[in-house]
Amino acid sequence: MWAYNETFYQIYPIGFCGAPTHNDGVTMHRILKIADWAGYLEELGIGSIILNPIFESDNHGYDTRDLTKIDCRLGTNEDFQTVCETLHSHNIKIMLDGVFNHVGRGFWAFQDVLEKKWDSPYKDWFYIKDINKVDTPLNKIDSKNIPYETFSCVAEMPKLNTENEEVIEYLLEVGRYFIKEFDIDAWRLDVSNEVDHSFWRQFRKEVKKIKSDVYILGEIWHNSLPWLMGDQFDAVMNYPFADALIKFFCTNEIDEIEFKYRLNDIVSNYQMQTIESGFNLLGSHDTTRVLSYCNNNKDKFKLAYLFMFTQSGAPCIYYGDEVGMTGVQTKDCEGQRECMVWDEDKQDKEILTFMKKIISLRKRYSEFKLVNNEWVLAKDKVIIVKKENISIIINNNDFEKTIDLPDYLKDKKVYDLFNEVYVNLESNLTLNPYKYLIIKN
Repeated sequence: MWAYNETFYQIYPIGFCGAPTHNDGVTMHRILKIADWAGYLEELGIGSIILNPIFESDNHGYDTRDLTKIDCRLGTNEDFQTVCETLHSHNIKIMLDGVFNHVGRGFWAFQDVLEKKWDSPYKDWFYIKDINKVDTPLNKIDSKNIPYETFSCVAEMPKLNTENEEVIEYLLEVGRYFIKEFDIDAWRLDVSNEVDHSFWRQFRKEVKKIKSDVYILGEIWHNSLPWLMGDQFDAVMNYPFADALIKFFCTNEIDEIEFKYRLNDIVSNYQMQTIESGFNLLGSHDTTRVLSYCNNNKDKFKLAYLFMFTQSGAPCIYYGDEVGMTGVQTKDCEGQRECMVWDEDKQDKEILTFMKKIISLRKRYSEFKLVNNEWVLAKDKVIIVKKENISIIINNNDFEKTIDLPDYLKDKKVYDLFNEVYVNLESNLTLNPYKYLIIKN
């Protein structure tokens, strides 16, 4: 699977491109900013981007009106075609966010139900509990007594009946359409644990018929083995991995023993090939940004990203992390979905240089992609992880730490991969607060 070798870059397009929050029907062509940014992404070392919802919607993109049209705040289908062609010319693949669990009240089929009620041919596309009250205005709907099933008890997002044959065919055609017409390379499947397994089995068959190496990524926040048996998804967003890294490196909520346990537990839950083609992240459009988790401590931020890039599974950067963007998760999600920092003078060049380095190191040394970690040391917030002949040594303390090196490193001449110099080690190694050493012996 091609994703095994890639670094992903997640973009929440409405935020990234600075589009208005509310859709007033004006076509704005803002998605072309992503095409303009292709050279930057290629230089950074990105192999694939994830575009959160680009489909016509009322507000944030997850309240869809039409799954076949690009949101006018972003542009047109023709604009998206240009984006795809430009990214592919820079050897960057494209993943779209498929929101197939629910739609918005403005979705064309749901609008028909609101208007015609019992006479609507689309009434069985949804889980209607009280058809006589289905058209109740949003401001008069009690969130505890919504007359139809929804996503997360939000009346603006009615849930689709993915056991209905017409719904199934409509969604399968959406999956096929964007591969055939725009040559996209992957699908991210939103809240996929709330959609019927049999639908995902059909979805996989249909999209793989068109493009055999299309990458299918599920959004599931917990153990996901039932979806990773080879008949549904290729990978899921590894939120348990993200949680472990954030709590150890960024917020100090767990110690090195708990950290080691959590990572080993993730590896033990899945087959080897599943972990190899997995998908790792530290933050997304649904979470606080990594630098904010670190209370703006750039050294802690670097440790978290450095460790992620030394692990099996494709790493993903949330847009703007690489230039020091911050943002705390809020109820309306505006805190972590701000516009990209376009002005180079306002970008954190230190972080950007660091990110380019770890991306290039991962490309250069295949050992980082190996599944198994040999835990040489996990004590007093210091870890040494060995992958064949590469060792990652990290001091996750806010003070200097002297480490008694293992025998295989004592008094050895090794190569410092990050700084690209040879180093003569002694029996002990002193690391400054929140510092690291990646060596090959």
